[in-house]
Amino acid sequence: MISCVDHNVDRVFDLDDATKVKCEADHIVDIGKDLARYDALDTGMFFVQPGTLRHGSNQQKETGAVSLSDGMRQLAREQKLRAFDIGDAHWQDVDSPEALAHAESIFDVDFPENPLDGEFGRCLESHQKHNFRFVSSRSP
Repeated sequence: MISCVDHNVDRVFDLDDATKVKCEADHIVDIGKDLARYDALDTGMFFVQPGTLRHGSNQQKETGAVSLSDGMRQLAREQKLRAFDIGDAHWQDVDSPEALAHAESIFDVDFPENPLDGEFGRCLESHQKHNFRFVSSRSP
């Protein structure tokens, strides 16, 4: 399993709520919201190969319950959780109106052009004709 991580921890809106990650080279060795020592944040984006989720199923049989975080911690202990640094890519965890306002303010500065303009907008219009729907909090 590969988890996308961000080493630029100062860019997150709510650090207390963020899932922290401790990396050694390209492996995640610990993960959790309450880590005292960390060098990156989990972005919530993963690449999961078939069969990886069976690991959680086995753990559930042993303990009675398992969360995604529990499964990831177990994979980290087994050195089966790799880190992919997103570099300068942008992301924000949005789970409150304040976090949404913060994310919009950052994206308005970093991406002043409306993503619905230009080539992307024309492509989107084509997809909408085929019953695809795009939802954005930004006004066109």
